Amino acid sequence: MTPREPAPRLRWQAVSQVVVAFAGGGGGGALVQTAAAAARALGVGISGLYVRNVALDDLAGLPFATMLDASRTTPQRPTGAAIERSWRREEARCRALLGRAAAASAPAFETVAGRLETALTPRLARDTLVAISAADGLRDSALWPAAQTLAAAAGAVLVVPASVRSEPRDAPVLAIDDGDRAGAETIALADRIAQASGRPLAVLALGTPLTAQAIAARARALATSDRLVAHGWPDWKADELARPIARIAPWMIVGDLAGRPFAETGQAMAILRRLAAPLLLLSPPADGG
Repeated sequence: MTPREPAPRLRWQAVSQVVVAFAGGGGGGALVQTAAAAARALGVGISGLYVRNVALDDLAGLPFATMLDASRTTPQRPTGAAIERSWRREEARCRALLGRAAAASAPAFETVAGRLETALTPRLARDTLVAISAADGLRDSALWPAAQTLAAAAGAVLVVPASVRSEPRDAPVLAIDDGDRAGAETIALADRIAQASGRPLAVLALGTPLTAQAIAARARALATSDRLVAHGWPDWKADELARPIARIAPWMIVGDLAGRPFAETGQAMAILRRLAAPLLLLSPPADGG
């Protein structure tokens, strides 16, 4: 009798930590809650990294510049001391947000200076899931390029659009699958998160009607959820995927940067502009396979 080979380890099973990146935009609530939910589902720790935007220092020397401070009723001159006070308040707020979400233990928290991508990348590894948000110091237009840059160093990237505000009750975790091998990983990861959060699982199959049927069958074979609903969408309309996503109204979306539609920058950005749910993306395999 030939011994059975062990199942190959899935990429997301290698994740051993979640890093939440704060960039001083005054947001962070939805970012932290979503990242904490992912950490709980994966059974890993969570930490925070606050990135001080050093470009603000340049404002101190401009006579016409002003800065808005939540503790003041009128705009202030951006002096070095005022910028430092603002940074410290924002760091304390982000640290408190992360501490409340982690609950069980005090998470590690670090402050660095620089641009988000350049400050984060040296601190990432293939066992890291990094979480970023457009509501926290990144413009929507910069969110996708940042995600691509970070994905090259991390194992997965959680992208939280600025429009995400709350957790809809009983909204599903949605896996997007184009039928390739990586699609099976997105289903398994989405199923894990759905089970951990007590939510239903949805699958959005990209392809012809026949392909969509095969993807749905594979999803039912892979998933443990007894609340799975499969949907189909033509792959030639992948850039319009935001339409069926809006109808499904998921709490979180799980996809793959190596597969459709996220492997195509134009399609991905068109979808991201209309998303109202966090998007968790597996990075491409390190070996390109």
